[in-house]
Amino acid sequence: MSTTGSDASELFQLLDQSEDDNSEAKRLTPDDSGIFRKCVSLMSLDFLDSKTWNILAIVYMLTDQISDSASAIQQSLELDTSNSWTWRLWAKVRQIQGNVSEAESSFRMAFELDQTDKESLLSLARLAILRKAFHQALEYLYSLIELDFSNQVYWDMITLCLRNKKIDCLVCQLDSVLCSIE
Repeated sequence: MSTTGSDASELFQLLDQSEDDNSEAKRLTPDDSGIFRKCVSLMSLDFLDSKTWNILAIVYMLTDQISDSASAIQQSLELDTSNSWTWRLWAKVRQIQGNVSEAESSFRMAFELDQTDKESLLSLARLAILRKAFHQALEYLYSLIELDFSNQVYWDMITLCLRNKKIDCLVCQLDSVLCSIE
């Protein structure tokens, strides 16, 4: 048995939902049998298939076993570096582990491999905002708007970046005036 694209998408949605849960951090446990049965049923016995390792990585991520997840993703990357899904998983793991620069590089790689990957672009925009790199965040957000013009979240983030970019410009101008006075 092998995984299908829709099965993989369903697992990724589950992973994204567990990360976006604003309530108390709920992580799945082996007692949450539905997800584990689904993952086991989706995994082929062919461990030379990178998708098998990706699914295993998601199971580890959902159970807070991040180092095991990283190992599974590394196995997947050894088998196939052309899968955007793998690079996005790797980026999420690296972000969780605190390696933001490697997470950004991996999100970029995921987007290069799949020019319709809105999740990677959104993650890149969020990381750029955290670094106060508003110009770069705006570039990512404009690309997102091209992919999904009606998404209000993207427009709200653009507004946030434009406001902060303007404030940064004013602060720089104020600093240069103060320096010239001294």
